[in-house]
Amino acid sequence: MIDPTGVLSFLLSLSDEWRNPNIIVISPLNDIENEPAHQKIIEEGNDTRWVAERNLRRMTREGWKPVTERDRLGRPSIFMDANKELLLMFRGTEN
Repeated sequence: MIDPTGVLSFLLSLSDEWRNPNIIVISPLNDIENEPAHQKIIEEGNDTRWVAERNLRRMTREGWKPVTERDRLGRPSIFMDANKELLLMFRGTEN
């Protein structure tokens, strides 16, 4: 017989992987130029910026979003510096 609690905890652990992003560490910071996700955002004409954790709320209110990359299964990944203090964010150009 299948344990419903075990199945539920397994499904919740899977959903946690889809909600919480993986962290891709970029060191030195100028290595971000080689990442396809960054190149795509630049080609679209968007601005990018490394943002300190203490400024995330303010930047989000101003329209900035984290640069994310999805793997083959659709799980998100974000880009941070080696100390995990800076997050790479982008803002689309105003039309």
